[in-house]
Amino acid sequence: MWIKLDTKFMQDEAVRAIGPVNAYVYFCLLAHCKEAGTRGFIPDKVLAPGTLQIVTGNVLTQEQCQDAVAKILKSTLVVRTEGKLKIRSWSRYQADPGNAERQAAYRRRQKGG
Repeated sequence: MWIKLDTKFMQDEAVRAIGPVNAYVYFCLLAHCKEAGTRGFIPDKVLAPGTLQIVTGNVLTQEQCQDAVAKILKSTLVVRTEGKLKIRSWSRYQADPGNAERQAAYRRRQKGG
């Protein structure tokens, strides 16, 4: 699986505002959402102390992870929708695999195959 990032990811105003360490945590959240198939929704359990350390590869302390979560939640990178937290630009950059499969099937039908 792949995560798509804009080539100007680190120049994004919201990403710059949270700083490089917190941007790493945000990137790890993107990767987790892709791997878990959450379509950009961030499960509450992922933000729990200790769990986020695992998601980030255990390179940060629990305190650093908690600080990162606080800054990410205050940023515009994550929004609350349907009562849940979601990566703001998920649908813009991350393809829905189900949608891609539906589109491919549609194109095959249109070609008569």
